[in-house]
Amino acid sequence: MRISKKISQPDAARAAGCSPQAIGHYENGRMDVPDNRLRSLLTLYDFTFEEFSEYLNGKAIPMVNVKDECLQLLDQIRSEEKLRAV
Repeated sequence: MRISKKISQPDAARAAGCSPQAIGHYENGRMDVPDNRLRSLLTLYDFTFEEFSEYLNGKAIPMVNVKDECLQLLDQIRSEEKLRAV
């Protein structure tokens, strides 16, 4: 969920009041996430608890397609000369 929102582990850790290593442990199932920290992370990631439950039960997390992401970046280039260089 964090990756789908392009949030780094250090940024997630700062927002949740823990270490980046703890975020990694939570993500890999090596540690349980305390409820208050889970809710902080879900708010940061802009997901609801219900969505989290669905993803936990196997629903696929929507990811940004690399091609779509590249097209969005290209749309931000206003200069045709720079666009041609890319």
